Parts: sequence; structure tokens; C-alpha cells
Amino acid sequence: MLTTFDIPVKGSIEDLYRTKQQLYDFLNTLIANKIPENDFMLKELRETMKDLMKRQRTDLKHPRNLSWCLPEDDSGMCSEARVDFMYEPTYIVVSIMTYVKVHYPAVVESIGGYDGVLKNGMRFSTMRNLSGHGYESLDGTAEAVRIFDFGGVPAFLEENKFFCFDLYRLLKNIYRNIVHNLARGTTIAGWNKDYKKEMEAIADKLSVFKI
Repeated sequence: MLTTFDIPVKGSIEDLYRTKQQLYDFLNTLIANKIPENDFMLKELRETMKDLMKRQRTDLKHPRNLSWCLPEDDSGMCSEARVDFMYEPTYIVVSIMTYVKVHYPAVVESIGGYDGVLKNGMRFSTMRNLSGHGYESLDGTAEAVRIFDFGGVPAFLEENKFFCFDLYRLLKNIYRNIVHNLARGTTIAGWNKDYKKEMEAIADKLSVFKI
């Protein structure tokens, strides 16, 4: 296969960051069209996606299961660690799977249970409302939207809202609120920081939604 993903990670914090970067790199490889569409490479992509699906955590307690949580043991994780190593990796995998679903439909059709795994990942992604931790709440939202935009998640859900209505509704509401705040000039958040640029970026990436 093209690559495998060591999830859960049995190692140091450096190993957690390394695996997260591996997910980012694979997403970037897909977007850059660096996977030739020949029978061999499509078979390799199929095996990679099957491996990634198997890495969805079903061993954690609700509500943390059905994520792609990187640490083997999620107990005692602080809010910042949950964003870094549970939520953001899940956003990346959802983006990967959405991109493959849209651009490599024959690969997806050959894998049983693909849509169910993706839907579970999308639903899990809504659990923090895409917020970051603490005073960096809006930073986390901007990063989540950026990740989803890479894989075309907003555009996919705008066309297929009932595939995961929870995530569709969340993204659309974020867009509506951001547009409203920009119109009012309400752009100060967190540590009294002006988030106008971040809000404009979020609005641009979610502009596929109609309000």
C-alpha cells in the first residue's frame, strides 16, 4: 500500500506529532494529484484507505470512540492535547476520506463500510463545535475549517447535506455567524486579539454554503 498509519501511537509526544504530520502529508499528496491513476496505484490507494479505516478507534469509551485519537490511552488528556491529538487528526482523516470519495469513487465502491466509517468520523468532528482550546477557540475553528477545505468537505456536504447533517449544519452555522460578525465589525476574541483575517479566511472557505 501507499502508506500505513501507526494509530494508536505507542510512543513519545514526538511520535504523536510525527504521525499527525504523516496524515497531513498524505492529504497533501492526494490534493497535489501525486497518485497516478493506474491499476497498480489505485489498488495501493484502496489498501491504504482500508488500513486508515481500521485505525478508527472503537476501543475508547463514548463519546471519544469513533475518532482517530492518536494516543493509545486517552485518559487524563487536557483540552489542548485533545484538540492536537484527537480532534485535529480526525478532521484530517475525514478530509482524506472525503477527497477520496469524491475523486476516486471506484476505489470507495470497492471497500465495504466506507461511508459508515466516514459518517462516524464526521459526527465525531462536531463534538467540540470545531473550537480550539481556551482562549484559542477561534484559532482552532480556523484550523479545522482549513483542514476540511483541503479535502473539499464543505463543498461535498453542500451537495450531500444528509450524508452527515450534523456536520453540514455546524459548518453552515459557523459561516453564518462569521459573516454576521464581520458585517458588524465584531472581530475581537481570545486574548483581545483581532481575528478579522482569520474570520475572512473562514468565510472564504465556507462560502459554498448559502445563507
